[in-house]
Amino acid sequence: MSTHNVLSYAKRIDEICLGEWWQSKDYLDIFTGMIYHIPLHLMNTLNSENNWLLDDGNETRLIIRNLNEGIYYQTNRSKKILGINQNVQILKKLKIFTLYDDLSTKHEIIKNDYRVFRSKVRSLAIRKSTSLLIGSNLIGTYILSAEKYLEFLKKFKDRNSSVEIWYAPHRYLPKHLLQDIEEIGYKIFSYDTILELAQVQQGWCFEEYTSVRSTAIDTLEVLYGIQGKYISLGQEYFVSIDKWEECMQIWKATNRIIKL
Repeated sequence: MSTHNVLSYAKRIDEICLGEWWQSKDYLDIFTGMIYHIPLHLMNTLNSENNWLLDDGNETRLIIRNLNEGIYYQTNRSKKILGINQNVQILKKLKIFTLYDDLSTKHEIIKNDYRVFRSKVRSLAIRKSTSLLIGSNLIGTYILSAEKYLEFLKKFKDRNSSVEIWYAPHRYLPKHLLQDIEEIGYKIFSYDTILELAQVQQGWCFEEYTSVRSTAIDTLEVLYGIQGKYISLGQEYFVSIDKWEECMQIWKATNRIIKL
């Protein structure tokens, strides 16, 4: 059997470009972090023993909820003329590889305990009186505006004036906003890899992690043993009540909350 990370190639091409060479092979596993057209086509077209859903932050919880409620099974978006097979029934065989141990589903779950990574970071130093606020792609999608986002950041900084606070920017954050955040008094944590690995590369980790929505809070706790906290904001910060309630569900799932 052959195992290929086919999604790394599929991101660069459309489903209809997957030719006979791909389909003539046998695959052990197909991995995806999202449920959309390319993974669905691959699962239906390629001969694989296992189809896996890997962790992709909060999206994983939403996918599990949609699977449990049967939302994906309501529409088949296959395009027969183009040869695109998006038969959603294939998702009933989906297996889950996740760090979350509180998911309730009929799908097979294998717990990811990061045992190899954790063995390499046991001796990593913790820098006292440091806190990392982890940014997410929130402005315009969840938070009303850049002004409201900066308002929240300033309020949080003022409440924690005795701590050295760093900000980990999301990759979509404009440079001018990053400058504004720095002017508020945050140190900018720059990194060119995933946040979880960046701690190892810098040679030390923060004493505290916070975020409005990023599930890096969960992975950092598993990897480094440091319990992070979610920052709970009022409805007035959000573009809609639906987005606020979505975040409320995340906050309710934990007792580690900082209310502003």
